Amino acid sequence: MKYRIKLSQLVTLILLAIAKPCSWRLFAAGMALAVVGECLRVWSSGNLYKDKTLAVSGPYKMTRNPLYAGSFLMALGFSLICLNPAYPARSAALVLAVLLGFKFIYNLQVAAEETHLLDIFGQQYADYKNSVPRYVPALSAFGAALSSDRFTLARMLYNREQMTILGLATIAAIVAAKLHYGW
Repeated sequence: MKYRIKLSQLVTLILLAIAKPCSWRLFAAGMALAVVGECLRVWSSGNLYKDKTLAVSGPYKMTRNPLYAGSFLMALGFSLICLNPAYPARSAALVLAVLLGFKFIYNLQVAAEETHLLDIFGQQYADYKNSVPRYVPALSAFGAALSSDRFTLARMLYNREQMTILGLATIAAIVAAKLHYGW
């Protein structure tokens, strides 16, 4: 899924354009969820050495796809921010678009990545795949995730997670402006 990031950005812009946020409380709750998602992404990207070593430290002890789990939490947070009871059909369409978009884009992406990782790491990846959940983090492994953490800021920056942080801040600013000015 070569164009998943561009497609996600396009869908986000469309959703932001049609969103009618109505509540600072929903904004705060949604931003809290989005920030938790971004924290998971930061932690994950700081433990990821793409195609060099199999990522099994830090959050990769809890889920094979912590970056995508973080992205999902961010998307749910943004959906919450943009809900508006005065526009129930629009709100439902927004949530449905996020859920279906995630299912479509990330299921294809993860399947391709799993094949790629199996080609590179062979049995090591097969064993990892059989012992760690695909998406939903096993919170019982949180202690092991912390004790195995290999996070480095340099690795996080190398993996360009700062771009996602910038995107989060931009979306927050746009929605806050829509709320403040009643756009």
